[in-house]
Amino acid sequence: MTTKERQLQNLILEYERLLRERLPACSEAAGRPIDTSCTILDLKDASILEFYNVSDYVQEASKIGQDYYPETMGKFYLVNTPWLLNKVWGIIEGWLDPITREKIKSLGARDTKAGLLAQIPAENLPVDLGGICACTPTCEMSDEGPWKKIGAVPSS
Repeated sequence: MTTKERQLQNLILEYERLLRERLPACSEAAGRPIDTSCTILDLKDASILEFYNVSDYVQEASKIGQDYYPETMGKFYLVNTPWLLNKVWGIIEGWLDPITREKIKSLGARDTKAGLLAQIPAENLPVDLGGICACTPTCEMSDEGPWKKIGAVPSS
């Protein structure tokens, strides 16, 4: 459907929007500084082969985040993680810096709902991940947030 290069370009655009629009609008809405984001990667039905096939992209995306947007990752959830992928993650996380490791959580299918609701209010979590948000289009395709409200930082 697309290329790795286009995905990386989109990632950079999203990082820029995060810094320029989303974090300032979230800070204004919360009445306090918000300077990190929470990312959820749903691995439902993902196989080891599919995970391996995107490993180059994941490495490059991680490098971009680390080199150009440090400290913007608050939490990163790998959810609905298949059993074997969870075992592989258990090995990989041992290689990570302790601060980074603390930010990343892998949640199997049985732990996804409780693990996410411990961090994210149900109204901000899609129904299919255990929350009550039912955006139209789907939450994954929606761009709802305080940056859409009156007083939010305008898009450029």
